[in-house]
Amino acid sequence: MLTNTSVPIRFKLAGLWLTVFLLFIYGDLLSMWIPTRLNGLLHGKMDDGSTTPAKLLAIAIYITIYALMPLVNLIFSQKISGILNIIIAVLLIAFWLFILVSFSFDAMWNFYIYLAVLEIILALIIIYGSWRWIKSKA
Repeated sequence: MLTNTSVPIRFKLAGLWLTVFLLFIYGDLLSMWIPTRLNGLLHGKMDDGSTTPAKLLAIAIYITIYALMPLVNLIFSQKISGILNIIIAVLLIAFWLFILVSFSFDAMWNFYIYLAVLEIILALIIIYGSWRWIKSKA
């Protein structure tokens, strides 16, 4: 029978990171339906110029961080996981705030702003949960 049990914080944090990762991926996927973006990608152009191996590697590293955070919460100690959660979530917030204030977005990008704001909110929840987790007894 289904029972209402308490979910350990490490699973909650892993779930939050998974949600952030999915929002990030879906944001990029949805951007492919913007005609000017898709046309640029088909011609080897990124938002900030030509596509290069170095840019693609940097993006792969950035995405890897998102992808590994659920695993970090499941395998590392409470203290290490909590500290990494806070550091990565603060960097994520800084990244999205930089993007949101540095670029002008037309109405086609409203979905992207929406997803970025959701990611910021989830990152704040991750910071709060991680801080409480670090301060609690193991």
